[in-house]
Amino acid sequence: MKLSTLLALPILGMLFAFQSCQVTSETETEVVLKPRLLEVNLPEHIKGTFSNSEHSVNYEVVLEKEIYHLTAMIDGKVLEAMVSYEDFSIDFDGHSNTLTAEQMLTLNGAAVKIGESIYDSQPDHSQYSCNDGSHSQQNESDASEFVISEAENTLVRILDYWSNAPAGYVYGERQVTADPGPTERRGNDGVSCIKRGRSYALQYDGSRGNTNVTRTAGYNGGGSYGCMGRCGGNCGRWWIPSSWTLDCFEHDECSLSYGASGGSSDRNCGDEFNEAADDWTFGVIRGCSG
Repeated sequence: MKLSTLLALPILGMLFAFQSCQVTSETETEVVLKPRLLEVNLPEHIKGTFSNSEHSVNYEVVLEKEIYHLTAMIDGKVLEAMVSYEDFSIDFDGHSNTLTAEQMLTLNGAAVKIGESIYDSQPDHSQYSCNDGSHSQQNESDASEFVISEAENTLVRILDYWSNAPAGYVYGERQVTADPGPTERRGNDGVSCIKRGRSYALQYDGSRGNTNVTRTAGYNGGGSYGCMGRCGGNCGRWWIPSSWTLDCFEHDECSLSYGASGGSSDRNCGDEFNEAADDWTFGVIRGCSG
């Protein structure tokens, strides 16, 4: 049975973590928004443009025969994803493109601003606002109902996922599913939820061969590696659903071990990145709240 195109996330077992009020860092990239951030925002169709001082990304999500087709174009490079909420599968076609670190930051900036726009459209979010217009801390157990369409979830989560690729990653053509069969698994744990504070056996491979370690979900790896096991960079944003899964934990651990944010190539952590694609998109719906 197809999910409703409007998702009330806490009903699905997903609660939000909110960041505390803070002044914007002077080191953050200057953002210049075009008025067409969400030129079209309907439950089954989103279209818009995001720009910062360096790059611009055009994006569109449209429902076609029960499949959400996402297209993002940044500096002439096209990335596509076909997302099905019926069988929880994603078909990617990155047309063999690679992105610079600045281009990936632009994709992440788009996900952030779109998410903020979606949050600001909620019926009552004023109780979480700070005097400076940012948003206050809210305990997960007290999170209010947050409604998001499947099109919005597709756009925000896939853009966020693409923006977290290892440096040098080639965005190719592939299919992933949240429920891989035995022949598809080979390191892919599907969407396997984890709980913060519990220990898990992790396995990943890279130029140093296979690595097997046991780590506690949610530990701070230092620097930008906070909230280990959460799908997404560091501890995330207050408006993004926090999916916590085994594949994301293994990708985080591989990235930390090989310094992926500082130049790891896909030969080290690219396969773990691939295996976490379904977790990013469907972990929220599966209730992997950590």
